[in-house]
Amino acid sequence: MAKTATCTLTDEHWFDGKSVELNPGLIAIIGNKGSGKSALADILALAGNSHCADLEFLTEERFRGTGNKAAQFKATLVWADETPVTVNLNDDFDPNKPERLRYLPQHFIEKLCNEITKGDNTNFNRELRKVIFNHVKEEDRLGHGSLDELLDYLVQSRKEAIAQEQQALHTLNDAILRNEHEMSAESIDAYEKALALKRLELDALDKNPLTEVKQPTEDPNDVETKALVQQIDDKKKEQQDLLTQIQRSQEKRQVLVAEQATLKRLSGHVDNFDSYHQQFVADHTTEFENAGFDINQIVAVTITRKPIEDRLTEVTTKLAETTLLLDGKQATENKPEVNGLIAKAKASRVNQRFGTDMASLVIAGRCRHVRVLRENPADANSLNRVPWPIAA
Repeated sequence: MAKTATCTLTDEHWFDGKSVELNPGLIAIIGNKGSGKSALADILALAGNSHCADLEFLTEERFRGTGNKAAQFKATLVWADETPVTVNLNDDFDPNKPERLRYLPQHFIEKLCNEITKGDNTNFNRELRKVIFNHVKEEDRLGHGSLDELLDYLVQSRKEAIAQEQQALHTLNDAILRNEHEMSAESIDAYEKALALKRLELDALDKNPLTEVKQPTEDPNDVETKALVQQIDDKKKEQQDLLTQIQRSQEKRQVLVAEQATLKRLSGHVDNFDSYHQQFVADHTTEFENAGFDINQIVAVTITRKPIEDRLTEVTTKLAETTLLLDGKQATENKPEVNGLIAKAKASRVNQRFGTDMASLVIAGRCRHVRVLRENPADANSLNRVPWPIAA
């Protein structure tokens, strides 16, 4: 150890001109507190490129602090093969080069011992795994650089199997939670209250039935009245046919929507499985090749999406046709508006209501106003303002 050529310290010598010979084997450094034991150990660690960033003496709080005296000194370590290594005491270890020795400072050992009760992810356990891995035979390391990598490699397939079982348990637990919620006292109480409310509504209808309006007696000699009543009956039948067709189409659409969702879900399951298979092949191809196997000959998976895709196309087409039949389509620049069944039913209800009013007027002896309404339906709103005579 010596001062550098550019050293500016004149009255401080520290390590200048010091040389220490070390015997092979176990070496004990004995000295009073502050005599330089930690300083000597830090210098040896730095010269041996120990990957230890937690030194005791060569720190900014001490020798590398104010004035940075460490930069004024250098040290040369000569190995048993006579190879010298010279470092400046202000240098740091080179992480890109292998360490020639392992260094565990005293305060680092104390810190490790205090972490024993804090769990597995501690400096103590990391250091312990390093020591264990150093005693693993080279051929048993299987090309891995740490104990964690080796253990992960050895138990990877088991971890994947455990993860699959955990996912299955998670799905099963979700189903159990849903069933327990449906069977809970709160859910049963809510269902019973809803059922009781519906029963009250039915009882109210039974106690206060709707008043049936009898059909007015037709005058067999009144041809016009018969024609209007027949027209109303025809409109009623037309509207009932529309309502029946709407109900069937809505039920069909509901079934198609549910089937479409199921097919998309199945397609998603297939995509997930295909992605998992591709990832499995990518992760393990090299491993199988190193063992002399072709992974595609051992793990062969055939996925045929066409049946699902064809059925999904068919369902989507039927769903679009059913939606167009029900809802129609707004007019565009090139195509006229298409009325759906729902719009036709609404129009039919308006016409039927207007026709019923006309028939009632005829039967009540108000025939003199029917012709006016038929000629100008817009005048229907003025009927309430007309002083109708009461038929005898």
